[in-house]
Amino acid sequence: EDAEERVEYPPVGAMVGFVNESIFDDAEAAELERRVAVTPVVTRKLRMLGFDVAFEEGSGQAASFSDEEYELMGATRLKTAVLLRVPLPAIVRRKVLVVRKERSEEVYAKADVVLRVAALSNRDARLSRDGRDLDGVSQVIISTFSVNEEVVELVEQLRAKKVTVVNMAAVPRI
Repeated sequence: EDAEERVEYPPVGAMVGFVNESIFDDAEAAELERRVAVTPVVTRKLRMLGFDVAFEEGSGQAASFSDEEYELMGATRLKTAVLLRVPLPAIVRRKVLVVRKERSEEVYAKADVVLRVAALSNRDARLSRDGRDLDGVSQVIISTFSVNEEVVELVEQLRAKKVTVVNMAAVPRI
């Protein structure tokens, strides 16, 4: 018999998802990003509040959190494609290009709330759900970003899809 104590969580009201943000089209950014939107401890708190939590495999790795830690706290691991690292031509060899299949589709498809550490990107506009669910609720993306021309365009694309965007940089802190 399993001697581990099983935690009973409230019924699921919505799903929170987060993605592997150490994977970028920009190899330099990929090497620098070490943050993760949700830690295993926060995962458990979200579960206790009645949220289901799904994460892209490897999301916490750069921040030294294993997939198993998230699973122990009640999160669901979404399998992803294999990450391939391909050396750049000799002229720019100091960096590594990250080549991958789209890994975040399942998180965006399932999550009611997508938590991001990095700024909004084309990936958010491309992968976010279109419209509202059966309960009339739209998908929410919570991120931190500077408002510039590119971001305004992304926000307009997301608004057209009825996605709610929250900029944490605009939330007052006391």
